[in-house]
Amino acid sequence: NAVHSFLAYTGLLGGWTYVAQVVGLDTYRDAAEKLLSSEIRPTLEAPPGIDIAAYHEKVLTRFANTALHHRLEQVAMDGSQKLPQRVVPTIGLHLAAGTEPPPLSLLILAAWYRCLTVGRSDSGQDIVIVDPTADAIRRGAHGRPSARHLLSESSVIPQWMAESSDLERELDEHLRSLDRVGVVGTLSRVLAG
Repeated sequence: NAVHSFLAYTGLLGGWTYVAQVVGLDTYRDAAEKLLSSEIRPTLEAPPGIDIAAYHEKVLTRFANTALHHRLEQVAMDGSQKLPQRVVPTIGLHLAAGTEPPPLSLLILAAWYRCLTVGRSDSGQDIVIVDPTADAIRRGAHGRPSARHLLSESSVIPQWMAESSDLERELDEHLRSLDRVGVVGTLSRVLAG
């Protein structure tokens, strides 16, 4: 589910329409694989006989199926209700383990927030996502999206995580990067790091 959200928000910022289009692009696919292998997999304990790496590959293969017309806007709906279950626990487990904040998981939050607050793709297309917090988030950003504002969204981010200066620094960097070089440039930067 985290990968689905990743593809939805970053794909919308890239101006794409369908999940299969996005997963078919090398930069997005490489980032999705890194999200699975470096950020999600270390937080999972597989039941006996389950090969998590093989399962992850099956998920990406299914997402790449062009016969499935799974719209990014549909996957992106209600992010404020989905992200606390899909993404935030992975971030929390990394923080609790004392490891660096997971950059691609944080990028999911930054991309979701940018979709809501800026509401345009890198090429200027309008992005309209149905989310119960969308209006409040846009109003609260006052036209100046920031990591501090994103972290104050208590319906998505638990208090103990919101107080992390490491998270704020990383989210600020993602938001600045998305603004300066767009989503593909940001993905390339994260993949190179």
